Amino acid sequence: LEAIKQSLSAQAVKDLLTDAAALRSRQSEEEDLAVLPSVGINDIPAVKRFPTSVPKVVAGLTLTACDAGTNGITYHQVVSDLPALTSDLLALMPVYSALVTELGSAERNYLDTQHLQHAVSGGISAFASIRTDLDNCDEGRGYLTVSSRTLNSKAGQMLNLVKDTAL
Repeated sequence: LEAIKQSLSAQAVKDLLTDAAALRSRQSEEEDLAVLPSVGINDIPAVKRFPTSVPKVVAGLTLTACDAGTNGITYHQVVSDLPALTSDLLALMPVYSALVTELGSAERNYLDTQHLQHAVSGGISAFASIRTDLDNCDEGRGYLTVSSRTLNSKAGQMLNLVKDTAL
């Protein structure tokens, strides 16, 4: 820093001091919060609207799609049943979930897979969960979910990438 300071001209030092004073002044001003958007009780619909889902079977897999306003973003999840796991394997699920999206996929090495993930999606994540049966809350099953999101224009590429990771 001292070397940089010594290399500055007198005018550059004067400009830095002027900019610092202007910044200090701006940061000490009271902000006008009225410029921020606000949400009132009238902005909340009286009735909740849930998107309708349409399940269909394609190539032996059940696909469920929902139409929802997402501002041009497509969200995708692959939810797979987990087999019965020993307690040792169950203890490793957090490690597996954290690593499965960091590995190579579809004949790609891990670095190529990472580059592709960043090119076509907002990233891919995985997590394990336990869900109860809708008809019997005493019955539960384990699931692994691999999910991602992307711009609608890149949805096809993202779907292939998630498929490569999940299957």
